[in-house]
Amino acid sequence: MPIDDDILGIELNEALQDACRDRLFVKQIEMVTDNAKRIGFAIRDYFRAYEQRARWLRQDIVLGLELDKYERRLVEEWELIYENMRDELGDATTESVMKTAGQTLLQWAETNLVPIRPSVTAEFVSRGSLHMLADVGRVGWHPRFHEQLASLLNKGVIS
Repeated sequence: MPIDDDILGIELNEALQDACRDRLFVKQIEMVTDNAKRIGFAIRDYFRAYEQRARWLRQDIVLGLELDKYERRLVEEWELIYENMRDELGDATTESVMKTAGQTLLQWAETNLVPIRPSVTAEFVSRGSLHMLADVGRVGWHPRFHEQLASLLNKGVIS
């Protein structure tokens, strides 16, 4: 599967950052870190993956069913790491410890390649696809991300 050079050239700029400020995947990252560079990298990877996947679909290089299967694999990989993290934390832990654990989980997403096909080794596809899943609440970084998302929803911070 080809990786388009112009997609690799997508860089973070102020307009892109402003467009994502209230996106769920950005809020998810903000639950565990306020590192602006990490947030920026996530935004860049999200848009690169979104655009590349859309092109593959339009050009019939990949089918929607293959993308669904890929997302299931990503979620299954995430679930293993997430549940291990929750087991290690236990029930009684501080917010600081949970944020640190969430940063470790986010780091896993940033550094582990789960290719859609063996020949597709562009890391942004994996990272960006995980951020796409975080944008719809299927995965998260904070150990209690479901509860925190519900709280943000109730406060009107996200819609």
